[in-house]
Amino acid sequence: MSNPTRSLFPLVAFACAVFAVALVPFPPSGARAASGAKGTGTVEVRVVALGEPVAGVAVQARSTGRPGGEVWMEDSTAVADTSDAEGRVRFTGLAPGRYHVVGHCGRLPGDVIAGNLATKVDVVPGHTAKATLTLRRGGRIVGRALVGERGLSGVSLQTEATDALSSTCPMLEARNPGPDGRFSVGKVPVGSYVWVKGIRPLGRGEIQVWRDFRIAKAETVTGTWNFPPIDSTQLGSVRIGVRLAESGPADRGRLELLHLDKEGWRYTLGFDFSEGDSVTLLPWLPPGEYTVRAMATPGVKRWWNAASDTLVIAPGASHTKVLTARLRQ
Repeated sequence: MSNPTRSLFPLVAFACAVFAVALVPFPPSGARAASGAKGTGTVEVRVVALGEPVAGVAVQARSTGRPGGEVWMEDSTAVADTSDAEGRVRFTGLAPGRYHVVGHCGRLPGDVIAGNLATKVDVVPGHTAKATLTLRRGGRIVGRALVGERGLSGVSLQTEATDALSSTCPMLEARNPGPDGRFSVGKVPVGSYVWVKGIRPLGRGEIQVWRDFRIAKAETVTGTWNFPPIDSTQLGSVRIGVRLAESGPADRGRLELLHLDKEGWRYTLGFDFSEGDSVTLLPWLPPGEYTVRAMATPGVKRWWNAASDTLVIAPGASHTKVLTARLRQ
């Protein structure tokens, strides 16, 4: 005869085991993620300018096994994010190895200049690697191209800074004037002399208006670029060329004209010529005195020299000017 107590014991034990399992809580999703991320590491990046956090900077972490070096690349295998209000970017779940950490030059705010915008870090499983990208504060120039009181369209900008600290990204980010002549120049280096040149085409040359600045701190400065009114009836022309004193047309060269106006603007024109077309008609020249110079260009058959000369364009008049060149002895 069987023992009923013994036959019930396995069932009771199984029920207790099931009940015990039911009482054990499941791990939270984050713990599962951490368990699944075993063998990976983290990179924490801070973006600062003079120790202050900079938000809105795009940062990329890319395996150094990929080509491109320490520059931003459109790489589908890389991870990217944007710095938050504390200047931080955090990349998790990275496979072990060495990574480039790079900021995007084209997505920097307009009031900062790149300092060290790239570095390398080693990712170790279960650890957080730290990286810092540094920026410098920059200034901004806001201006307007004018003729009289009217905004002038069709103007392009050129910028230059002579003594600025080097940067891994372009500085002096210019936005050309719109229909009302308004423009801006961002990423202006602080403490450096900066030239901003507005250029307006006219004939075969261009009118240039220059302004120079020295921005002492991270600030926004304003200015106007005043172009002269153009009266087409006052524009002159010249038929100009170069001739050798000994034997006729000069072979291959460049001819340049420069007019500096007392109102602060200049008109420049330059063109290359060959033996067959050194005499050229130049229309639409603003009246005034010009400096004229001609020079031989590399590859010329016979090297020649020509002294600089002057040319006065009378309002609405036509002129002829031939520079005399001599073969170099």
